[in-house]
Amino acid sequence: MSRIIFFNIEKLINLSNSRMITKMNRKKSLLVFAGLFVLVFLAGLASATTLANWNFEAENLVPSTDITSSAVLSVNNADGTQNFTAGNPSTGNALHYDNWDAGDYFEVTINTLGYKDLVLRFDEMKSSTGPTEFKMQYSADGTNFTDLASSTTNTSASFLAHTFGFSSVTGLNNISNAKFRIFSTQNASSTVGTWRVDNLAVEGTSLTAPPVVNWENNFCVFDDGEANNPGNLDVTIEDISVTGFGDDNEFLPFDKVEVEVSIENNGNDDVRDIDLEWGLYDNEADEWVIEVDKEDDYDIDKDDDETVTFSFTIDEDMDIDLEDLDDGSHYVLYVRATGEVDNADDDPTCDADSDTMEFVLEKDFVIVKDIEVPESASCSLQVSADVWNIGSRNQDSVSVKIFNKDLGINKLVEVGDIDSFESEALEETLTIPSNAKSQSYLLTFEVYDEDDDIYQNDYDDQDAKFTKAVQVSCSGGGSQTGGDSEGSVLVSAEVESGGEAGKPLVIKAILTNSGSKSAKFLLNAAGYSSWAESAKAVPESLTLDAGKSASVLLTFNVNKDASGDNTFDLEVVSENELVAVQPVSISISESKGGFKLGGNWYIWLIAALNLVLIVIIISVAMKVAKRK
Repeated sequence: MSRIIFFNIEKLINLSNSRMITKMNRKKSLLVFAGLFVLVFLAGLASATTLANWNFEAENLVPSTDITSSAVLSVNNADGTQNFTAGNPSTGNALHYDNWDAGDYFEVTINTLGYKDLVLRFDEMKSSTGPTEFKMQYSADGTNFTDLASSTTNTSASFLAHTFGFSSVTGLNNISNAKFRIFSTQNASSTVGTWRVDNLAVEGTSLTAPPVVNWENNFCVFDDGEANNPGNLDVTIEDISVTGFGDDNEFLPFDKVEVEVSIENNGNDDVRDIDLEWGLYDNEADEWVIEVDKEDDYDIDKDDDETVTFSFTIDEDMDIDLEDLDDGSHYVLYVRATGEVDNADDDPTCDADSDTMEFVLEKDFVIVKDIEVPESASCSLQVSADVWNIGSRNQDSVSVKIFNKDLGINKLVEVGDIDSFESEALEETLTIPSNAKSQSYLLTFEVYDEDDDIYQNDYDDQDAKFTKAVQVSCSGGGSQTGGDSEGSVLVSAEVESGGEAGKPLVIKAILTNSGSKSAKFLLNAAGYSSWAESAKAVPESLTLDAGKSASVLLTFNVNKDASGDNTFDLEVVSENELVAVQPVSISISESKGGFKLGGNWYIWLIAALNLVLIVIIISVAMKVAKRK
């Protein structure tokens, strides 16, 4: 409750200007001092906190909100009957009693520890035969009650809002058992005469200044956001996955980061128009790497949840330059969900979560990005790409080898010098044999340094090797798709991640329904047993409308001893018929970890046995010498 300050503006003007001001100047001065009065008045206002309120929507006397966890509402009306009827607004409920006598009352008991300047607010309404007058009472000891001065008020025939301030009653401040009564001073003129209250609330001003909340500790308050969570939302970053050279919460330049966030509504009301916002922040540089962005709006019913997935790429389209990113784990992904509680007050609500991420910066690493090939190539193939130096040091004499064994392509393209976090264009025309089968092939791109060594990162010893699928349709080749009918399909494939012995290999297959009707397709991998233990397709089946495309991820558990060029077949079944078989070529590099005996393993075995025999002979000889 604020303290209102009154003063005589006219008197102040006369004191300040005395005999020197004209009539017109007096009017201007009045306006100036009126403005000053408003500022003084507003400065006297303290931000009030709602300690507890009752909206009676649940048709009971339990508080709708109670930050004290102990607020109690009771009614002293032994002859009356409790009911819940139309409130204010009429779409809600109000607490309703009949048969009022003088001395009956509504009573609020509340803990005011930590608060002062208490205020009681409520709406009230009587029927035509209800009580005609009430007053306010209070108690600081729970037993003895005192009338609030000048609080006697006539009841209203329609809902009327009332506010009663207790700032002058300092005994109510900062105690554990304050009581307030809305006290009927008159009998109802009939036993059916009613009186009702609605939107009952107790407010107070904190005895201490509220702590300054750093938005880095609560992302909800960022940019003047909503600090409270009356809707009881629960926002959690469930998973962060990195596609590219990084893994989990660690990322390299041009990696794609996919984030899965769950939003749960654990409150008693629905929450509507929920905005999910997120951003990537650099704590060390104190700036946003990716400015706060917003996903779609969501409505979440009480006791329900929503899972939202969004992604971003660490590339040149960020809000800072790639070259300004520093190596380290001082990056934080922030997410928050802000919505509106579907209650009488449309309360704003928010919850947030965050997770630390690490940026990995290599010294010497060059990659190929944005590889472009025609959708279908005949007997020549125009290839273009960007070759990026994503290391911290400039690179000299970079080259890219493009090859595919089945097509007889093996070409080294000189790219030249590339400065740190700069790129050079690659453009090359490749010749395809006229007798090549009409199918999809994987082109492999490998990036080499000035010493003709393939670039390899220190993060996970991964080679700078990339693939791109191309559909070849030469006149001498055969087709790998069905005819123009239900169940016809076009298939292409490319490496999504992996390619090292003993580690998972993920292939992305793209299926296009080339028929004239919607069809269901089952995808299966075959002919991989020589280099992988198992393969799993997710999803295992797709239903596609005519002309539509979708992707399937196939994960292979690559054998530890696999290496070199290998193949497998993508088999597509529709209506219990095999409608397409797509051969796919992949290259597996040897595992970079562990001890290997190589092809002369038997020599190593003999040497080990000899060493064991020598140890045994020495041991026996020492025992014999001791006996002598």
